[in-house]
Amino acid sequence: MMKTLSALIFSTVLLTACGGGGGSAGSCVGSSAVCSGAASAGATAPGSVAPAVLPAAVGNAIFAASASVAGVCAAPRPAGSIDAFTGAAYNDVQGSIGDELVWIRSFVNETYLWFDEVPAIDLAQYFVGATVTQYAAADNRPASRTLATTADVSDAFFASQRTPLTTASGKPKDQFHFTYPTPEWSALSQAGSSIGYGFDAVLLSARVPRKVLVAFTTPGSTAAANGLVRGTEFVSAEGVDIVSGAATATINEALFSPVAGKTY
Repeated sequence: MMKTLSALIFSTVLLTACGGGGGSAGSCVGSSAVCSGAASAGATAPGSVAPAVLPAAVGNAIFAASASVAGVCAAPRPAGSIDAFTGAAYNDVQGSIGDELVWIRSFVNETYLWFDEVPAIDLAQYFVGATVTQYAAADNRPASRTLATTADVSDAFFASQRTPLTTASGKPKDQFHFTYPTPEWSALSQAGSSIGYGFDAVLLSARVPRKVLVAFTTPGSTAAANGLVRGTEFVSAEGVDIVSGAATATINEALFSPVAGKTY
């Protein structure tokens, strides 16, 4: 249990194995900002040079609710497949890669901390065989990527669904945008054991005013049960103000090196 570890809940980004319906492959479902011809500028022909200018932000675009398009997959899991973390059946149904992209975009729009800064990307440019521009999360550097599989398509589209803006220091605001294939994540999360709450914290600013956010939360963990999600900002630990408190040892222990058997 986390007793005095206080936080402000913002939002999270999580990519599951398959996504939603409510659209068809090659269609664009959303606001005019996303579906206009200008929104397709991110695609490039094979071998061409990626553009240096990132697409415009979506803003307050209206998309279908992710819950209404969930579970529609290009490659559904076998009937009866069980989610190892929740114990519930997946209940996937047949769909297309376009359906999955609709789900990703809606889920990001609902849960992402900087949802109104996500670039306006036309879903029609993401398909097997396409070449698109992908911007590295570490430095926003553009590169051309050819999508050889449906997994490449969903991964590349997810990579596009993050803020391109930077901090005052020039670093991308979101440097922790990534995916794991389900089997790889299951193996990592179930291998061994460690002391902690089930989240990884990232220190964006070590000096006052400090800023500590949750970079990732393990499904089924204590952190997840307490409502901590990616983007959660911690404001106090053990009664110490994280932003400007002087007891840094207490902050470091509570957030990064918890003692076994101790309640925080």
